[in-house]
Amino acid sequence: MDLETLKGTKDFFPEEMIVRNKIVQTLQNAFERFGFEPLETPILEFYKVLSSKYAGGAEILKETYRLKDQGKRDLALRYDLTVPLARFVGMNPNLKFPFKRYEIGKVFRDGPIKIGRMREFWQCDVDIVGCKEMTADAEVINLALDVFKRFDQDVQIKVNNRKIMDSMLRCSGVPNEKTETVILTIDKLEKFGKDIVKKELEEKKISDKVIKSIFEFILVKGTVLKKIEQLSELLIDEQGKQGLKEIKQLFDLIQNKDVIFDTSLARGLSYYTGTVFEVFLKKGEIKSAVAGGGRYDRLIGSFLDSRQEYPAVGISFGLEAIAAALKETSESTKVKVFVVPIGEGKSDAFSIANKLREAGINTDIDLLERGPSKNLDYANNKGIEYVLLVGPKEIKEKKFTLKNMKTGKQSKLSLKDVVKKLS
Repeated sequence: MDLETLKGTKDFFPEEMIVRNKIVQTLQNAFERFGFEPLETPILEFYKVLSSKYAGGAEILKETYRLKDQGKRDLALRYDLTVPLARFVGMNPNLKFPFKRYEIGKVFRDGPIKIGRMREFWQCDVDIVGCKEMTADAEVINLALDVFKRFDQDVQIKVNNRKIMDSMLRCSGVPNEKTETVILTIDKLEKFGKDIVKKELEEKKISDKVIKSIFEFILVKGTVLKKIEQLSELLIDEQGKQGLKEIKQLFDLIQNKDVIFDTSLARGLSYYTGTVFEVFLKKGEIKSAVAGGGRYDRLIGSFLDSRQEYPAVGISFGLEAIAAALKETSESTKVKVFVVPIGEGKSDAFSIANKLREAGINTDIDLLERGPSKNLDYANNKGIEYVLLVGPKEIKEKKFTLKNMKTGKQSKLSLKDVVKKLS
């Protein structure tokens, strides 16, 4: 049998998991500092939930892993964490609002593979449900700025509003039935450029006049206020005016030079109803968004077959993309000290290792009864910072040899002093 992993999935080595775990811990700390609370939902959902009218849309359903269980029920692996959240809120009408939750877990998409994007990957989401004000949108964007500051990464956050995008397309003459597919094409402008987008719009039977009008809208230049002024003259319907009003309110709250108003930003998922945003690294190989999200005020109500809106806004941080950006790390192990039993010191060495662990020190111990030189080589290859030698002489004197593997310096210390030094 040839052993292999499914394309788009991978095994993560311990040194990779150290980086990933550190990212998750950093995200959790940031989320909780902003007042978000943890939630966990199932990886498996009913397909009818993930494919409902107001869920991810036709494009993402092409990438959905679909299966049947032994009871012939039509199931699917979740493709994001937003739709399961909507289902959860719909099933729990007594939740107190605003409901601020975060969830970190695996999602699955049978789509194209590239740097920073796999078919099995983790999403790290935060959402605010129950607040229609732009204060919630600003809170989520400020959280994103805080997160990447913690990662020591310079980012740019592009912001738009789907009300503006929808109004632009109507004013440009795009037929209603082609709105969604045109949005998906416009969303490729950043990655592929104007010529490719124009060609794809032509292939979708959009006239040259309409295409010209679309580009007049999405390529407006200037400051946020200048863009709002220009678009105010071009957008004549109430939806467009409302979108511009929301954008102004949002930027009045944020006022950060790394957050820009980009009228070409669309976000492909069909459930967005207002603000949309994507986070890009200013430096490095990762050119696609490392986080993104937006407002989806109708999604939750659709699960309840209700006209009532459950206003919601959220952002998803891509663990794979962030890990790819932070791939260099000096840490290759979480072990602080490696205990080496010598001669008849095995029993005492295990006792000492346990005492170090009780003191909160990450401790490993030789299990193969190797000689001291081989154990030192092992610790060095693993990147363990300290080795503690425990033999009959050390036990009798109650002084143990602690070696710093980086400097080569050795010290004779009592167990109490070892704990003090390593804590």
